[in-house]
Amino acid sequence: MSHPATTTEIPHRVVFLEAANAPLPKFAFPYTYRRYPSTQPHEIPERIKDATIVILGGFAPITPEHLKHAPQLQCVALTATGFDWLDRQAFADRGITVVNCPQNNVDAVGEHFLALYFAARRKIVEVHNDVTAPERFWVKEGSLTPRWKQGAPLSCQQEVLG
Repeated sequence: MSHPATTTEIPHRVVFLEAANAPLPKFAFPYTYRRYPSTQPHEIPERIKDATIVILGGFAPITPEHLKHAPQLQCVALTATGFDWLDRQAFADRGITVVNCPQNNVDAVGEHFLALYFAARRKIVEVHNDVTAPERFWVKEGSLTPRWKQGAPLSCQQEVLG
């Protein structure tokens, strides 16, 4: 996929190393594009060797060692919130801009937190395991409450978070 270049513009070479779950953004500049659903660390040097822009999904870590194989690299864009794992100084020393997506997955992370919170507080996994166990303890006892030393799970009305 590419955007036509004018006679004076040299197109950027965009390489998306982990594009399995993300569409290509629209760029206002001329470019050529290579997409890889996933990338193993040993595949990085070959895939970025002629790139001017590399897009990462957060799982293929580009290291200072990889930069030696990408002399034309100008920008690394991470489709993730954090990039503490990245040696920013090494990229800065090479004049490579590093950008991230600080609001990426904010909704999904918040929803995941709530799902895990309720799963833990309401003992969803424990209840499932007890109800589906061959011993059928809950049928014999008439309740699962005796299984919990600290009592049955609390409901939303019985507790306040924070």
